[in-house]
Amino acid sequence: MLVLKFIKQSVVAKRAVSVAVLGLIIYGILVVLDANKPVPEERKTKPKRTQVFVQKVAVGEQVMQVIAQGVATPKSSVQLKARVEGQIVAVHPNFVNGGQVRQGDVLVQLETEDYELSVIQAKAKVAQAAEKFTKSSAQAHSAQRELMELGRHDASELARGIPQLNYAKAELESAKAALAQAELALSRTQIIAPFNGIIESESVSVGQLVNRNSSLGKMFANDLMEVALSLSLANMQLLGMPLNYGSSYAQSRYPVELYSQMGPQQATWQGKIVRSSGLIDSQTRTVQIVVEVPDPYGLQNPGSDQPPLLAGLFVNAQIAGRSVPDLAVIPRKALRNKNKIWLVDDDNRLTVTDVTIVSKDQGRAWVSGLTAGSRVITSSLPIATVGMSLRPTNEKSVSPIDSQLANEQGQIVPKKRQQKSKDDGGVGTAKLERSLRKGKLAGDI
Repeated sequence: MLVLKFIKQSVVAKRAVSVAVLGLIIYGILVVLDANKPVPEERKTKPKRTQVFVQKVAVGEQVMQVIAQGVATPKSSVQLKARVEGQIVAVHPNFVNGGQVRQGDVLVQLETEDYELSVIQAKAKVAQAAEKFTKSSAQAHSAQRELMELGRHDASELARGIPQLNYAKAELESAKAALAQAELALSRTQIIAPFNGIIESESVSVGQLVNRNSSLGKMFANDLMEVALSLSLANMQLLGMPLNYGSSYAQSRYPVELYSQMGPQQATWQGKIVRSSGLIDSQTRTVQIVVEVPDPYGLQNPGSDQPPLLAGLFVNAQIAGRSVPDLAVIPRKALRNKNKIWLVDDDNRLTVTDVTIVSKDQGRAWVSGLTAGSRVITSSLPIATVGMSLRPTNEKSVSPIDSQLANEQGQIVPKKRQQKSKDDGGVGTAKLERSLRKGKLAGDI
């Protein structure tokens, strides 16, 4: 029994040693394999660049442009009313809405018979009064001569016939005044155009009986049109215009271009600032200036294709102001947090700079503080971080006037198809816009 037990223990011990030796061999092999395995090469990953729209700016002397809006109104207009009562017997053929008439044209003719009779009666009274005055004058001279012969130098005025003469003279003057009044009433049976103009409205017809002060119609002059514009004090400063400015059209130093979209075409007219209101509106804090436009209906140049500046037309005004050096014109959308701008530096990384805003309108901003050739970012970014890597794509600028009109009319100006840039790896502008819209608008830095 002892021998069997010893043999079993020897076998178990040998197995344990074999397992231990096998484990050591396997461990050694693993160590050798791990020491000799190939080392992988480190890959350098390029940082992802965000695509943005940019515009290169030009810096130089800029003539400041002030944009305003107003409505064309006639400089002169009048309400036509009857000065006497009577029945209408004739109406001018152009006395209709929109009809053009000339100064001195008889627009409405009232019946004249009653007024002609009044003139005849007044003339008769003048003749009677003149005869009475002549007799009184002769009697007075005769009485004064007799008194002189009698040596009565201190005779009373009654004895000399002076009161009788004065009374006759007064009667003659009264008769003449009555005649003038009758002739005036007769002349007022004609309603005459006071100036060259256009009939705005009328309410008459032949046979109609009108009373004194009855409204017959309304007309306005077509030789001059005015447009009132409201400007801020800052814009007045850009123009260099005194707050109490006043001038004739010929001597005005402030030309204005008026324009309005008429269907597919844009019509323009030239005018000048002739005066300002000289006061500040208490509610809007603006100053009203008046632009005068001569010959708005083109009557002096009938062969021109220029459309007329119609009364009541809403127009935009562009006024050339003073020149300011070292300015850049950028899209207004490029402004961040009022006076900050995102730029792309030479390493195509985002930087932020402060600018001074000299002026701005709905589509543009005039700023100082930029250098020529600076690349201004005009698109939004999901996340904007100073120093982030960018892939700039040049953006074509929109015409300032087209941009202005689009903003005023609530329309988007259609952009021409942009060329693919080498910097954007062949990604088109439309695709870039879609990718930028997917992220939320960037916050201001």
